[in-house]
Amino acid sequence: MTVAAAIVILGGFAVAFIALLGRSGKLPRNRFAGIRTPSTLRSDAAWDVAHRVSWAYTLVSGVGMVILGVVLSLKPRSDVALGVLLLSLVPILIGAAKGDRAARAIVDPQ
Repeated sequence: MTVAAAIVILGGFAVAFIALLGRSGKLPRNRFAGIRTPSTLRSDAAWDVAHRVSWAYTLVSGVGMVILGVVLSLKPRSDVALGVLLLSLVPILIGAAKGDRAARAIVDPQ
């Protein structure tokens, strides 16, 4: 297994773990892991709702990264590896946008 594949696999597991913590409400508000926008950092309620809204998207990204890492370990010179890695990050970006929108609704109701 290449170092790059191992890093992608470990990163995927970390992302999936963070998704599950967010779903359960056990991911504390912090500045290192999770959706860290001004809206989500404003209150625990906003933080929790953002991560409950986004957890499935984040989990899909984590699982995608693990699968990509396994593929990279089997075929380390894959020409599409970078593209697939970037594609696996799309769901996490969608989830973060939806989570931030939900947090803004909590902190700035209109």
